[in-house]
Amino acid sequence: MGLPTIILQAGTDRRVFDLYNQLSGHYPTIIWSSTAMLGEVFLYPKAIRLRLNGMKELLTYIERRKDQNFVWLPLIEEEAVLLLEQENIPSNFFFQLPDHKDYNTARDKRSFTQRFMQDRLTPRLYTPNELLVDFPNDGVVVKPAIGKGAIGRRFIHDPSDLINIQPGDLIQERIGEGKEVIGAFFLCKNGEVFAHYQHRRIRTFPEEGGVSCCAETTMIEEVKVAGSSIMKALNWSGLAMIEFLKHPQENIYLAIECNARLWGTVLLSEFSRHHLVLKYIDLCMQIPVRETSPMPNASIRWYFPYEIWYALRSPFRHLGLLFWGGKNACYIGGTGAGWMRSFGFVFFSVLNPEKWQILYKKITTSIGR
Repeated sequence: MGLPTIILQAGTDRRVFDLYNQLSGHYPTIIWSSTAMLGEVFLYPKAIRLRLNGMKELLTYIERRKDQNFVWLPLIEEEAVLLLEQENIPSNFFFQLPDHKDYNTARDKRSFTQRFMQDRLTPRLYTPNELLVDFPNDGVVVKPAIGKGAIGRRFIHDPSDLINIQPGDLIQERIGEGKEVIGAFFLCKNGEVFAHYQHRRIRTFPEEGGVSCCAETTMIEEVKVAGSSIMKALNWSGLAMIEFLKHPQENIYLAIECNARLWGTVLLSEFSRHHLVLKYIDLCMQIPVRETSPMPNASIRWYFPYEIWYALRSPFRHLGLLFWGGKNACYIGGTGAGWMRSFGFVFFSVLNPEKWQILYKKITTSIGR
């Protein structure tokens, strides 16, 4: 059948643009969404562009093309849940996911924390009543049990603020600053780790902790061991990111949450030659997982809008962020795209109202801290 076709969803997503730039030179690709995206012909010139309304229509499309193989990448958790609920999967449609129960445990921050709290792999959870009796000196972190990125996350330092807790929120022990997160990335099958790398955050937006706008590769053995233990316990198959913070008093790394999907800095995986995505494709196709020679040091930067926002907000402190990061640095929305398509991605992002809404939420969260 030849090379498999790689399925990417939601073409305005920075991860999709970066993945397309890394994969389209190796594999045919599909970009699918329910409606046409602004600039998609220019941004994804080689892709098969499809208008589909959900997972069922995608599976129907694949079922009709038995002479081709397709590999699905886990970009959106809700789509993964729908896929796990399907009873009939076309034989030419390949993916790696754990079973439904373990997947839901990983994506739900409350369930994930509870599952591994007794092994002291995750921070403590609190109830509002517990905090009214004994409120920790370092405060607590409140965030949606199921959510994306830093949106909705806030730090509470006074028990009087507990009145703002929402029904879907969880209250977690605060063990450090979000900007000090170690991201641990895993490719597994049935709990066995096939590939792994880590990055440490250099800058986040908001500055107190949020999305990584600059990160560099690292390797902490304690994090690798703890993350591998979690992956084994979940009998994990596929890709996942676990975020770790170091407890300042206990001097141990704890997993604060798990992203059961491809992460925002996935470009660094491929640029640094760890190639978790290419290895995921190998696993899906049941061929030997390729050997790679990772770069010893590599970094990733999210130049627009976040690095620029830092530079404009504090030019004497951050003006140097506008300079080139060197040959070991890759850029979200830039690396692998070429100058024209890179500027095109920024241009069409500026015209996208959804992008402005997300940026506004992050900026107002930062100002309000």
